[in-house]
Amino acid sequence: MVATAVDMLLIVFSALSPDEQDDAFRRIADKRTERLAGDEADSSRYVRSLQRVAEVVGGPPSAEQYRLVQKQLVQAGEAVEPLHRIRAHFVTWEQAKEALGLSETTTAAAIQARFRHRRIGKVRRYTDQTLRDALKRAAEECTTDGSGPGQLEYDWWRNRELELGRARGDAMLQIPSAAAFRRRWGTWEGTLLANGYTLEEAEERLDRKSATRRESWDSTRSKPRP
Repeated sequence: MVATAVDMLLIVFSALSPDEQDDAFRRIADKRTERLAGDEADSSRYVRSLQRVAEVVGGPPSAEQYRLVQKQLVQAGEAVEPLHRIRAHFVTWEQAKEALGLSETTTAAAIQARFRHRRIGKVRRYTDQTLRDALKRAAEECTTDGSGPGQLEYDWWRNRELELGRARGDAMLQIPSAAAFRRRWGTWEGTLLANGYTLEEAEERLDRKSATRRESWDSTRSKPRP
């Protein structure tokens, strides 16, 4: 089983003396507090920007209204965050508008805590069927010969699906990570075998891809320079 960064941290932590563990715990807690404080400061700035644009518009703005008014306010010398930063911070425009509404009755820190709790509330253990369905979808979109996807291919597919979900406004979309498969079946190879995929076919396909990439690279290198 491939150890994660958290696994490695726990291994090192266990090897420390009790005093060293206490010191390490305090320092980690301090770092977390610094990060949360930074998040809350960012939230306050972004909420103020939303409130300022809403004041000009006369109500909750659309994304296009925000973009136009923000440019006008910046040209007038005001500090208002651009639309792309608002979206990046709140993940979706719908969540940004929710934050604007919540700001009428609560603080930016409380809003940030609410959204953070949502992100923490992810699936802790997927069912076998959910894992199989995700693997099947990745295989259908990453392969053409019915073989199981390599781990890098699965990761690519998963990241793409999550990006598409965020673009649709579905910031809470849950798709199992490769680590979830390894926890269930030990290794990625064990995952493929446990779900009816043939390792030989997958290896042959990946070898063909590697050969194609090498040929492309070699042909590029062999071209004479102008």
